[in-house]
Amino acid sequence: MKSSFRKLAYVLVIIICKVITLMYKVKNVNKPKVLVYTDSRGFEISKWYNRKNPFSSYAGYFIKNFNCDVFICKHKHTTILDFLIDTKPEQYDAVIMHCGIVDFSTRPLSNVQWIYDYKVDALSRFFSASDLNNNLNNTHDTLYEGERTLSMYSLEQAIAVILPKLKSLDNLIWINSNKILSDWSGSYWKERPANINLVQEFNAIFTSELENTIDLSDWDEADIKRYTSDNIHFNHIGFSYILNELKSQDLIVNLTD
Repeated sequence: MKSSFRKLAYVLVIIICKVITLMYKVKNVNKPKVLVYTDSRGFEISKWYNRKNPFSSYAGYFIKNFNCDVFICKHKHTTILDFLIDTKPEQYDAVIMHCGIVDFSTRPLSNVQWIYDYKVDALSRFFSASDLNNNLNNTHDTLYEGERTLSMYSLEQAIAVILPKLKSLDNLIWINSNKILSDWSGSYWKERPANINLVQEFNAIFTSELENTIDLSDWDEADIKRYTSDNIHFNHIGFSYILNELKSQDLIVNLTD
């Protein structure tokens, strides 16, 4: 009974958030257009009623103050590929894209193969079968849960295929990823792959090449514990930090002038 009530309440929260978002969109119809597109880092995870709730994160500010479309964790594994497929960035004055941790993080080979099967249509738009096979055949020596590890696509594939598409978007603001602490998991219940900070190799290239980024890669141990609940997902303080960084971006400043 309790589980059924929780599921119903969760659905009601999602519906209410969508109704409120629509009301603000009507109210702000003549204001600059902003797109917010995120993976699961776009909402606060510690409370069940905050999951998929844009008002639990920085997204709420943009809903309230702009003609805003928001997509928070639209897919089971929301990636940069999904962002490129789902959206038409040219229709917006500013685009906030908070994806990449799924694309770049290391995971067991069987999990990557599952993602390949699950996202076959999306992946086929960007990579050939030989590209994907080459990636699967070039795993890291580091093991996780007894399996060799790799990212969804290699750094070389990211630079050749994904980065140019993002660089072509002059209205894009990208939020990258902070480092993962090896001796602290916060609310996460198990260890992550020992080589997960290979994400930072992707971050470094993308951050240097993209014009507008919110760079979290320089957070130290105290920052990560202060701003996240589990190394990856942000708490309310973390979202406040990111919002302040977003509001200081020239793209956003110019919209509010």
